[in-house]
Amino acid sequence: ALRHSLQDRLSKSSSGKNRDEIYLKLRTSTAPPLKLIDLPGLDQRIMDESMISDYAERNDAILLVIVPAAQAPEIASSRALRLAKEYDGEGTRTIGIISKIDQAASEQKALAAVQALLLNQGPPKTADIPWVALIGQSVSIASAQSGSENSLETAWRAEFETLKSILTGAPQSKLGRIALVDALAQQIRKRMKVRLPNLLSGLQGKSQIVQDELVRLGEQMVQSAEGTRAIALELCREFEDRFLQHITTGEGSGWKIVASFEGNFPNRIKQLPIDRHFDINNVKRIVLEADGYQPYLISPEKGLRSLIKGVLELAKEPARLCVDEVHRVLIDIVSAAANATPGLGRYPPFKR
Repeated sequence: ALRHSLQDRLSKSSSGKNRDEIYLKLRTSTAPPLKLIDLPGLDQRIMDESMISDYAERNDAILLVIVPAAQAPEIASSRALRLAKEYDGEGTRTIGIISKIDQAASEQKALAAVQALLLNQGPPKTADIPWVALIGQSVSIASAQSGSENSLETAWRAEFETLKSILTGAPQSKLGRIALVDALAQQIRKRMKVRLPNLLSGLQGKSQIVQDELVRLGEQMVQSAEGTRAIALELCREFEDRFLQHITTGEGSGWKIVASFEGNFPNRIKQLPIDRHFDINNVKRIVLEADGYQPYLISPEKGLRSLIKGVLELAKEPARLCVDEVHRVLIDIVSAAANATPGLGRYPPFKR
């Protein structure tokens, strides 16, 4: 019924070309939406260049180059093929169709050219295009005029058998409308694979824009103390993650902490006069001064305590400088982590 409706509508058109589109919607959950544009008579210059470019230059359009079998020997000069190569130089969205095989069944030259195309042995400009052979449209439609539900499938099988008997040396996978459907499906899958990364990237970009806008506008206001605590805890978790990221990975100023403990602090310790402090003469002097009038054997710990205290006094300044350095670095890291936590920007008291 659908086919008959389209045939009746198209038969009423008196002009060879019409910019008024016939919209046919076929909805299914297993296939993308498709639009079929028929541009007949390219080789007869019926269609102007502007109308062709309106449809052919679209990157998601699949181009069907339909050439009658009788014209297969001169395929290299076909205007349809030239336009297809102009808009799709790599042949990634073009399918070649050789029609009316039955009408050229007695022309050996034409059949030889058709088989060469189907075997990818045609002219160089046709090598990167998949080719499919069909019989005349009127014959195929006439075969499907019966009222049987499977009339279309029967016609397709009959077409395949006819083509197989005419093109005996051609690949059977390139014969008939079933082969055309397979070729179309492969090209559609290829185009979807090519566009999928761009689509995903676009969706991710739009998602990020929406998230940024939500952050800018602010989240839903809470009306209870529990809600406020929940927001505060969530912000604390976000801040802690950012803070630990700086500390553990050395991101931002995190590397300066390691540099203070492993670089500056050991260097300052090495510069201390430890050797002079533990010189034998200096040790004797400190022990005698610590013992005073008491014999050393009675209270030896005073001398040792005095030696250790002196070393600790020497190390106090390098340790203080290290603490000051790490403190300044931690302040910078806290500030960087706070700035990297988007939620804190909406709650200035938390950020302070």
